[in-house]
Amino acid sequence: MSRLARFLLPLMLLMLAVNAAHAQGPVPAASAAQVTGCQEVTYSKQGVARRLKDCGIVNPQGDPETLARSILAGPARRSAMGMDSAQSTLAMTAVQPGDAATTVRFQQLYQGVPVFLGQALVQYSKSGNVDLIVNNTLPRLNVAVKPVVSAADAEQAATATTKGAASLRAPTKTSLVIYGDGITPELAWHVIHYTDNPPQDLHTMVSAQSGKVMAQWNAIWGDPKPAPRSGAAPPPSPNRRPSPLGVTVPRTTPTATPAGSALTYDPPTRSSQPVIRPCAIMPARQPRPWTRPA
Repeated sequence: MSRLARFLLPLMLLMLAVNAAHAQGPVPAASAAQVTGCQEVTYSKQGVARRLKDCGIVNPQGDPETLARSILAGPARRSAMGMDSAQSTLAMTAVQPGDAATTVRFQQLYQGVPVFLGQALVQYSKSGNVDLIVNNTLPRLNVAVKPVVSAADAEQAATATTKGAASLRAPTKTSLVIYGDGITPELAWHVIHYTDNPPQDLHTMVSAQSGKVMAQWNAIWGDPKPAPRSGAAPPPSPNRRPSPLGVTVPRTTPTATPAGSALTYDPPTRSSQPVIRPCAIMPARQPRPWTRPA
């Protein structure tokens, strides 16, 4: 085989493969605009549309809930958002009208049970442009909604893992939810303990099928500082008081300030006691006679 034939043969095979591919036709995935009617769509790793922007125009003069539901009602859009199950519905929770746009919020329900953190948001402008859809719902749920574990047993399991449950500043709340934060969605009892010492809003998720504690967290971020690991803490000073931020500040008592004096603090010694110094009174400024410049 000549050198020319050895060079042309791979090139001809490549051209035949390209022509065959064009004859068969490409099969691209449908664009986001074709599927959802939105110009910009952000998808999750599971392929669920989570954030949709610029999704058409509606009549802004209508009822906000009706408008928001019509925006979410398209079958293709609901399928892209994972909301195509008839058992998963949305209950409106808030309408927030603003100067530039109106925001409508929904809570996801599955067979009547609230989905924990399952929410959707629709925002449209005064001109009727659908600016934003945010989808935080759990897609394509298939969960049994009949609890095996009672609410009392779930509360007892949550109390056993709650520090300070014996001292509450408010009654404990227990509700049935669908919980799927980072795990396979499951029916759960959501128990909240409002403890007084230490101060906590302690949330506990207990499986409604097995009674197992699935998750637990404190909704109060400012946890008190832990006690020293060794040795006893020094007794507090009688003239110092604890601050809500955990910092000890001086306890001072306001005193009467004589007229013509100022209440200041001594910067060189950083004393906590007020230092009273007389105010300096500036003498009246005498006007200068005006003369015409030469």
